[in-house]
Amino acid sequence: MKSSNFSLLLLTSALLPLCFLDTWFHADDFSLLAQLGKYSLFSPKFWNQIILGEVFEPNTNYFYRPVTMLILGVLERSHSVIPFRIFALTLHTLSTFSLYVLISRFRSPSVALIGAIFFSLHPATTTALYSIAAFGDLLFVFFGILGGLSLVSYLDSTSRRSSFLATLFSLTLALGSKETAICLPVLYSCLALLNGKLRKEWRLLSLLYFIAALFLLIRGALLGAFFAGNAADTYHHFGIHSVVACLRYLFDLFVPIPLDILFSNPWVLAFWATVLLLSYNAFRPLFRRFFLSLLILFIPLFPAFHHYGGWYMYGSLAVGSILLSLAIPELKVRSFSVVCSLFVVISVATDFRQAQCFSESGRQNYSLLFQLAHDSKDGVTLVGVPKTMCTHAPLFTWSKQVEYGLAYFFKKHEKVTLLAQPVIDRVSDHLFSVSHRNPHSLDIQLNDTIFSYFSLGTEDIAHKVSLIEKNWLGKPTQIAYEDITRPVLIWTPDGLESGESLPNELANASPNAPKQ
Repeated sequence: MKSSNFSLLLLTSALLPLCFLDTWFHADDFSLLAQLGKYSLFSPKFWNQIILGEVFEPNTNYFYRPVTMLILGVLERSHSVIPFRIFALTLHTLSTFSLYVLISRFRSPSVALIGAIFFSLHPATTTALYSIAAFGDLLFVFFGILGGLSLVSYLDSTSRRSSFLATLFSLTLALGSKETAICLPVLYSCLALLNGKLRKEWRLLSLLYFIAALFLLIRGALLGAFFAGNAADTYHHFGIHSVVACLRYLFDLFVPIPLDILFSNPWVLAFWATVLLLSYNAFRPLFRRFFLSLLILFIPLFPAFHHYGGWYMYGSLAVGSILLSLAIPELKVRSFSVVCSLFVVISVATDFRQAQCFSESGRQNYSLLFQLAHDSKDGVTLVGVPKTMCTHAPLFTWSKQVEYGLAYFFKKHEKVTLLAQPVIDRVSDHLFSVSHRNPHSLDIQLNDTIFSYFSLGTEDIAHKVSLIEKNWLGKPTQIAYEDITRPVLIWTPDGLESGESLPNELANASPNAPKQ
């Protein structure tokens, strides 16, 4: 590898992780780390959780990945975000360089460099780099790329048995994520298109496909999730058959960019139009017909497509980078580099802005939270308003975020209590209406003793909440209350707001409140 290519790859692969070096934990991170932080590193319960994985436990689907959970369990002991960011930086850099080496086995170094840079700076990788919940995909995609390198070495090396075993070993490690497992057959099919010898090894390819399919079937039987990401649950929720979810993800494999970004940014749309044009001119007639057939098939399904979670796309980005490298003619590398450079500039600007906003909001929220809890002798009561999560995420996920965020700042848990409610609309600064969209959200049982929860139906306290319903809510609802005698901290998607106390109407509606 040329020193200039090495320096450029090192810079681009480290750019995005360094953007998020100062950011705090996010979303599902708290749910993961709260579970891992319960026990000591040398506790039998910790290792039981890591090895057995709590596969059948609801809302803990991450814990069927022992390798990832072991790494996160060790990093969690630092009680700092820096080790997690360094780990993400290392994995992303290794994946970028491995992808460069893999593409350079078939195409020129210039084409391989474009494909690797596209992978390292794509906007969809942003979420995977700052969300700890995505570390599994970072790790498994790296193993998948190593499996591709082993597969190519299997064709050229004299020690074919060792290369074959290395391929199976890497593939097995890469199957820890269903998103990556779906990507791997497509990844190895791309290698088959690039290497004529590989197409003759149909038995090996069939074995790899069988292993990936068997994993997905077993995982689906255990966890009830056969498809990638949130797609299946989302489409079932809207009454659309889960086959559409599978088709949607296959579309992501060939056009590895979130469609909301694709259609909202004209520069990105222009970039992909150029890719499709070059693909049409570069691929053989048979593959061109197949590619155009895919476009005709997926155009009617565009309204049903939506992207949830950038890390779901991390594996498909590796596939997309190889497809991109296939599409670039050697004679047009220089002109294509100009288009790629424009895309890189847009991606970096978008990612830097996202990192800046995320870092600022995290610091403001937690600094205010810390200050209020530090100054309050009686503790702090939290009023939760997870507007952005209420449509598809249970109360469990959000409550774990708050719990672990507090645990990082306060070792004395008795100074903090939580007023948890599945709410959507803020009626006033201190009173919120409850839209009971998820009928199962209040049925979730939390085993932690840090907070206690009270679910009060309107049938039991109708006489106490009549005033609230009349003046504020306008319709029957279900409300969850806790100790409201402490200072109130209102947790909203826009930040944290402090208040002296809850309104008298709300105070009188809680059986735990002192009689006034």
